[in-house]
Amino acid sequence: MNKLSFKQLIIIDLLLSIALTAYWVSAGTSEEDALLLFFSILIAGSPFAFILARFLPYWRATAVIESDDVSISSTKIAKELSYLDMLVFSKNGTLTENSPYISDIVPEAMTQSALLSLAASIERDATHKIGKALLYAAHARGLRLQRISATNEIEGMGMEGIVAGNSVRVGRLSWMKKEKIEISAELLAKNDQLAIKGKIPVFVATGKRALGIIAFEDKIPPGLMTAIRRLKKMDIRTMILTGDSKRTANAVKKELNIDEAKGDLTKDGKLREIKLLKVAGNTVGMIGDLNRDQMLLEAADIGIELIPKKYEPLRKNIIEVAGTEEDKIKEEPEENNSPIPPFSPDLTLKGGLAAILPAVEVARRAKEVARQNTIIAYLTWLLLLPAAMGFFVAFGGAFLSLDLALMGVSISLLLVFLNSLRVH
Repeated sequence: MNKLSFKQLIIIDLLLSIALTAYWVSAGTSEEDALLLFFSILIAGSPFAFILARFLPYWRATAVIESDDVSISSTKIAKELSYLDMLVFSKNGTLTENSPYISDIVPEAMTQSALLSLAASIERDATHKIGKALLYAAHARGLRLQRISATNEIEGMGMEGIVAGNSVRVGRLSWMKKEKIEISAELLAKNDQLAIKGKIPVFVATGKRALGIIAFEDKIPPGLMTAIRRLKKMDIRTMILTGDSKRTANAVKKELNIDEAKGDLTKDGKLREIKLLKVAGNTVGMIGDLNRDQMLLEAADIGIELIPKKYEPLRKNIIEVAGTEEDKIKEEPEENNSPIPPFSPDLTLKGGLAAILPAVEVARRAKEVARQNTIIAYLTWLLLLPAAMGFFVAFGGAFLSLDLALMGVSISLLLVFLNSLRVH
């Protein structure tokens, strides 16, 4: 019944009225009584109460959810939110502040400054956060960048370029292995140590040899862990999908008490995980960057934008470079040069992750009220339709009058409306 559209219910009601009126006319009912009988059945069987029973609670929930902390796009999303049982995070910018800073520099056969200068030179034209953090750190130390003749960004892997006639790569361990870069056992061991701590190790290589690691950290927004604990109490599972290493993903999972974490994923890999969750019967909410994760947001049942809540006083942006701290160079706003128009989120959390908690509670309340309203609609049919159809005539009763049919449906609609106002 829930899958029938409003139009289909109207057609069924109309056909039922015509068929039963024709039957009673053939049984000897006068034309005048038959006309009243037709409208009585039509009104008693009208689907208005049933349709409003499903729509009004979520309409009310949408109005209640919309606030200074939350924006919601439609009543459909309010309904999806009431069934939410899996919340997926794209790690950077959602579980972190998306302001990475250098925490460790591990050179091999060269100085820290030389390794940082080489990496920053390759990332000179970078638009991503890691590349900008390298440039800020190099400027903060007063390092001179080397001249590069060409650069190329490998999506999800890193940057490569030519410095003094040598090929230089800055990026993930998996990319280095794919390019058959020689990495010492000491660097591999250090990579594991850094990843286990939740840091993001980035390798720097020239030619076919790794020269060292530059590791990054990103702070966790205040209040995030409390919000995740409350999500668990609401039986909403959480998952991280990230391109960072599995060790880094698992470290963040353990720190934040996330249910599942999957690392070393490409964009297609993340998209596949979202689809698998939906096939398994989950209602999936995806929190990610509007531009970087657009495909994932569109694939999920609910695409969610998370705007971190501002805390006063604002934290001073700091870059840490191997035990030192320098003021961060003022960051210019990013430009969206993507040919794909920005995704319009289904849900925008302007008060941080915690803002989703009352929104889910309101949506679940709407689901319960919709269930109660549906019972009212079914009872209306049960009480009015048999009498309107002449079921009691065979037992000496009478047809339901048009006035009583109108009164019964009106009371049903009023009850549905008043009950829907209980969503708060």
